[in-house]
Amino acid sequence: MTQTKYQAVRRHKCHLCGSAFKDSSNLANHLRRHTGQKDYPCTVCPKEFFTLTEPESHERPHNGERPFLCTHCGKGFATPGYLLEHTKQHTNYRAFKCDECGKIFYNGCQLREQRATHNDGRPVISTRRPATFKTKKRLKKKYENSFEFT
Repeated sequence: MTQTKYQAVRRHKCHLCGSAFKDSSNLANHLRRHTGQKDYPCTVCPKEFFTLTEPESHERPHNGERPFLCTHCGKGFATPGYLLEHTKQHTNYRAFKCDECGKIFYNGCQLREQRATHNDGRPVISTRRPATFKTKKRLKKKYENSFEFT
């Protein structure tokens, strides 16, 4: 069997899941996800990460750094991903459609929030008061102005 150029380049293979990588350092970073080993802490909050680059992008919002600028309106964002999500609003790109009601959304998070409104369940439980909510977003909205919610 002949290997394609793409397959030949990714010769470092994970023995746990079969994912393949170009070099051994990428494989090592991947293996940390299987083991849960997080060696790279945020310098501002207690959160820890699997790779060296993750805390760098995570710390930008802590520091107020927003180097990724929208070409449509000039608004700055901490990560390229946040900028991409924002840009969808300018282009009206909505690829996530609710099967129940047909509404369309910019991202999967908005779609999940919408889907939760179609069922009677309330899986989110408040740790502050005896109350349940359909989504985390609704829980936060309920307590966002309350001194009890952190």
